[in-house]
Amino acid sequence: MLELYAEVLTLNRQSRFRQRHPETTRFDTVVVAITDLETGHVGFGESAVNPPYTLTAHEVLVELQLDGEPLARDADVQLMLDRTRWLTPAARSGVVAALVDLTGQASRQPVWQRWSATPGCPPSSVPIGSIALDELDEELTCLAPLRPAELKITLPPSLSHADHRRRLHLVNSRFPDCRLTADLNAGWSLEQFLAAASYLAEYGVSRVEEPLSLDAPLADYSTLARNTPFSLVADERLMQHSLDELAQCFHEVNLKSAWHGGILGIGSKMARARARGLRICLGADRESSVGSTAIAHLGPMADHLDLGSALMLLDDPFTGIGWDGTRPVLGTEAGFGVRVVVPTKLSDHLGQMLENRSRV
Repeated sequence: MLELYAEVLTLNRQSRFRQRHPETTRFDTVVVAITDLETGHVGFGESAVNPPYTLTAHEVLVELQLDGEPLARDADVQLMLDRTRWLTPAARSGVVAALVDLTGQASRQPVWQRWSATPGCPPSSVPIGSIALDELDEELTCLAPLRPAELKITLPPSLSHADHRRRLHLVNSRFPDCRLTADLNAGWSLEQFLAAASYLAEYGVSRVEEPLSLDAPLADYSTLARNTPFSLVADERLMQHSLDELAQCFHEVNLKSAWHGGILGIGSKMARARARGLRICLGADRESSVGSTAIAHLGPMADHLDLGSALMLLDDPFTGIGWDGTRPVLGTEAGFGVRVVVPTKLSDHLGQMLENRSRV
């Protein structure tokens, strides 16, 4: 018999690369724990939320209906997995991950071995978001010891082209051999982007994620694909269009657990995207180490990883994947290998479940 428990955690994220100019972001997430009452094993998953694209954390908690029906108790993994089909993708993602973690423990193998012969992952991009040049300079200086292979810079549409050029010039001068992704957060117009294309390429940008507003027609992306040298990455567009449509004008998709129903949904979408000639990026945004560890276990099958936000957490009560610079390191422990490191940040109930997990 399986028993499901979930609770909302509020975590803080702050760039560890900005000590003199700290900026902290608070966010909510839902941690899901499923106990096998016969073996004592506990599987952990996370339902990351990102309003307005998903429900809020408290809405996800309500959706799981932890009053005894229908997910609080079930006979086995398959039955509980079947009952997740009616959940929204964000709510389903945490339950699916916890069940996959549980089955990994039962089979005494790390989850990555379900899909890959080796645990090797590509390096993750690291987000850099400082706007002021002095803050950006500090961020890049502190980042240097990690020797990043790929950086991801946000270019808000509110800044002028001159401001973007100055920031890109600084990044390129510090990391001339680093791959650079520009995340435009679906904020630019077609004309604005075409005006920027030459200097983006000049300063080493090779990938561009969601440059145009979400109401822009896909025909505009076809124009970009024909007239610019960048690899175009679909992110939010995945919630609006089919893979067949996106394959006509994008080169890559950024798959996130909360948008695609967890790692099993991502695995299925990866296979279908590959069949259409699309490259694969796996992303995390507002997850603790529970969620980012689950996503990383699909890392050996990805072309790119966008898990750098996991490096930014101030009060993550969990530990999961290791890091070699900016490259995730997957372990050999059965399941995901998630552990608690700061139990005082959790409720007594969840903290006890994690301690039980560590003793099994």
